[in-house]
Amino acid sequence: MKTVPSFRDLLGFLLLILVMTSVPASAQYAFLDLTGDSLNTGADVLSGFLPVNVDVYLVTNRNRDGSPVACGSGTEPLTLDSFEFILRAVGGNVLWGPFTGGPLGAATGTVHNATDIYVGNFQPTPVRRPPGKIHLGRLVVTPLSGTPLLNFATSTPLSATYLTSFGSQCKGLEADNTLKLGEDWFDANGTVGQLLANVSGQVFLDRNGTSPGSCAPETGEPVLPGWIVSLDLSGPTVLTSRLGHYEFWNVPPGSHTFTLTPVPGWNQTCPPAGVGQVVLVAPNQTYPDVNFGVRPGNSPPALLTIPHQIALAGTVTNQLLTAIDPDLNSVTFRLAGGPSFASVTTTGLGIGNLRYAPQRADSGNYMVAVSASDGVFTSERSSMVTVPTVTAVLPTTPPGTGGELVVSITPNPLFSNATLAFRTSKPGFVRAILFDMSGRLVRTLENRRMAPAGDHEIVIDGRDEVGRPLASGVYFFKVDTGEGSRVGRAIMLK
Repeated sequence: MKTVPSFRDLLGFLLLILVMTSVPASAQYAFLDLTGDSLNTGADVLSGFLPVNVDVYLVTNRNRDGSPVACGSGTEPLTLDSFEFILRAVGGNVLWGPFTGGPLGAATGTVHNATDIYVGNFQPTPVRRPPGKIHLGRLVVTPLSGTPLLNFATSTPLSATYLTSFGSQCKGLEADNTLKLGEDWFDANGTVGQLLANVSGQVFLDRNGTSPGSCAPETGEPVLPGWIVSLDLSGPTVLTSRLGHYEFWNVPPGSHTFTLTPVPGWNQTCPPAGVGQVVLVAPNQTYPDVNFGVRPGNSPPALLTIPHQIALAGTVTNQLLTAIDPDLNSVTFRLAGGPSFASVTTTGLGIGNLRYAPQRADSGNYMVAVSASDGVFTSERSSMVTVPTVTAVLPTTPPGTGGELVVSITPNPLFSNATLAFRTSKPGFVRAILFDMSGRLVRTLENRRMAPAGDHEIVIDGRDEVGRPLASGVYFFKVDTGEGSRVGRAIMLK
């Protein structure tokens, strides 16, 4: 770690140059409007005790001062076809009311606690908006005490997966067509009030465990998302963002202690374990780099790849499991998911056994998940086991005439959409699901008690059960009908 010198003068000079021309960036400006004039001004103050309409806007192609911006990752337009945002109330209490969607339609998900609210809009058929100022919708907020400030946040204790971001044709820094506040863009205005102070910092992996000078990460020491930082004893808490960043707004003057919630298996190194960061806060000041360094107390075991296994009905098949623990701790193996004929035992130091004992009725393909734990950390692997039919001969009956169910997926790999196609010879139930490598259900694609006979096409639209885009990776689909089942693999690329 090292002490980071101030660069405010240099930053101010660079910003002066940047605003004079078109800036290669992603989206530039989100703001709140409480007066109905479609602007963010000094009149946008949340006060009183009556419900207030809070309009949420996003300007995708201009800075706050009106200067144009362009997509920083290519020549694609800064369109908008989905969004999510987090608002946080500080300096007072509020009652969160309903959210009414704008041109993109109603929200697909809304969650809140006493201080934070998350709103997501991921429509199955997105309504793409051209670059410009876009009204995302209206949120009703009722002040209960004080003069609370509403600010956009980059993370929330509600869920580590929630962001302030929007979907666009512009690819963004991570090339996932999702432009994120605090990563792709940085300018967001909340409501107006008395800004007391702003305290922020990072949680980072302190690889060498030393802390000379201030708690600043050295080159190669990554930041860590999902850590809980608290302001004073029994005070408010925030969650570090995807970039390991946290922020407290409207901190009153005085001496305050910022603490990091311990995580089992990890040690705080900077400041030392159990010690908080004490900040003497003055009005209208900003206090960045109130950081915390952590490192693992021990290292997690590494469970080696489990190959695809063929297990014959009526016989017992054993498969070797191996896990390497860098600290030479004992490792316990466990079956984390799979068919009833599968079981797991620990047989030695870093050695386990995966046992299959299928019966004649168990023919088919199955996902199996195995975990290895040293008592603190757990690693998990997934694999497939195939139980052939008793004859072990592939059926020759044409698809749709009572033989083996044949399912095709096109295209594969898929970038946004793919189609599962199959044929049934008689009416009956049809169910199709999508799950990830760990066996977790991602999406129910089809669930019909009575479907007609004939050709069937089911669309994989690249989204999960609540409409959020799926990450790139390997997924599995399973189609069940009255005439058989089929498991296959789908590769998502973005």
